[in-house]
Amino acid sequence: MKFASMLALLLCFVAAYAKEPVSYPDIQGKIIQEIPYTDNTGNNVIVLTASETHGLANKYGDYEVYLKIFAYRFHLDESGGITKEWRVFDKLDCNTTVDYHLSFIQPHIHITDLNKNGIKEIWLPYSAHCAGDVSPDTIKIIAYEGTQKYAVRGRSRVSLGFDADNNRPTYEGGEYKMDSVLKNNPTFRKFAQKLWKKLVDE
Repeated sequence: MKFASMLALLLCFVAAYAKEPVSYPDIQGKIIQEIPYTDNTGNNVIVLTASETHGLANKYGDYEVYLKIFAYRFHLDESGGITKEWRVFDKLDCNTTVDYHLSFIQPHIHITDLNKNGIKEIWLPYSAHCAGDVSPDTIKIIAYEGTQKYAVRGRSRVSLGFDADNNRPTYEGGEYKMDSVLKNNPTFRKFAQKLWKKLVDE
């Protein structure tokens, strides 16, 4: 199908569901983004949600914060049925006297078809931080092609200053590990490495 035809189909799909809010089954958290797309499986939408709750004061008089993020893929059929295909979930329990966050890195969410098989890949990077100092974030990239999951896990890179003896800047973090399924897929591995570099260099 030509690009123009695909775009027209997708716009019709978005318009059809924009008339009324879609009621997604069995989701948690507040919706922060909906990303519709179409591939050989039909019409789909990625739904990102997040929640934040605060607990009672601990023995030190500090409140605890509990963060959760979710990503869902729903398939929407022509009759209006909605089926949940998969869910991504992570959480962070943190003391609110320190800096904290758990959030998707939305500018770097990608939907691709790298292997040109008509089944699109969903790339969902997110970061987490709970510390009282300048230290690396935890960064993860969770990806799906169909129901096959891929993952990269590591840390962001932060500057520690300049090493005058060796005449170069010094850093902490930046390392990552890929799961074996992703590591053994050269096409996806190459894209994941480029995406990781963008996340770490920003």
